[in-house]
Amino acid sequence: TAENDSTDNKWTSEEPHLVEEDDDDELRLRTADPLHLFGVPPPALRVAQQESRSAVAYYVEVANLAREILEVTTTTRAR
Repeated sequence: TAENDSTDNKWTSEEPHLVEEDDDDELRLRTADPLHLFGVPPPALRVAQQESRSAVAYYVEVANLAREILEVTTTTRAR
């Protein structure tokens, strides 16, 4: 839904991180895939990372749906 795409969320907020030009190492660490920081990762670790990302995305979707259900039930009870 459009509500899920919103970056302004009452549960989380993200503060912008200002990176100076001479802070290249910090930028590289923030944007790099953690698996590649220490060499070539084994295929099983790549699969685990992909599945973990998928699980987190699913968890966030379920949490948002639960919040919507709570909002609907509380507004229905208030009537």
